Amino acid sequence: MIKAMNRIASLYVIVIIIISPIGCKTIKKEMQFAHKVSYSGITNPSIESSNKIDKEKTYEIYFTIEKDEKCLKLTIQSIAEYEGILKDEKIVKTYFIVEKAIDISRFAREESRKSPTKKDIPEIAYSEIGKNFDHRWNRKRDLLICTSIDDPIKKLNTSKYRIRFTTFMKDNFSFTITAYSNQKITFMEKAE
Repeated sequence: MIKAMNRIASLYVIVIIIISPIGCKTIKKEMQFAHKVSYSGITNPSIESSNKIDKEKTYEIYFTIEKDEKCLKLTIQSIAEYEGILKDEKIVKTYFIVEKAIDISRFAREESRKSPTKKDIPEIAYSEIGKNFDHRWNRKRDLLICTSIDDPIKKLNTSKYRIRFTTFMKDNFSFTITAYSNQKITFMEKAE
C-alpha cells in the first residue's frame, strides 16, 4: 500500500513538472494598429527647439490625433551624411521626448490677464508623456504611449503634441518619424 502511494506521489510530481511550464508560458503579442503615417525632413533652423535635450541642439515636430486613442507607437530614424573620399550615410541614434500641449491660460492671475504685456504669459505648456530613453541614456528604438485613466494629462485625445528629438550631433541630418495608431495622425512643423 505504501509503495503504491509513493508511486502515485511520484507520478503526481512528474505530471506537475511537465504541466507547469505550459501554464506559466506567457504569450507576448505585439499591438496591431490600423494606421501608419510617416513624416520625413532634414533638420534646419525652422524646426530647432528652444527647449534642448541635455543642452544639445534639439528639433521639434508637432502632431495631432483625429480622435481619442488608447495607444500610439512612435519611432524616429535619423541618417547622417559623412563626407570623405566617398559620401556615406549612417543611421544614428535618436533620442526623443513626446509632450502634450496643456492650456494653462485659465490658471493666470486676474491682474495678469489685464496686463498690457499679456504676451509674456504663456497660454500653452508642454507636459512630458513619454520618452525613448531612461536616466542613464539607455535608448529604445520605439516608444509605446498608452492612455492613462488615472492621469488626464496622459489621455491621448485631440490635443496637440510635440516631439523633441536630438542625435547629439552638430551637423544637420535627415529624419523620418513614423507613428502607428488606430486614429488618423497629422504631422506639422509649427504648432498651429
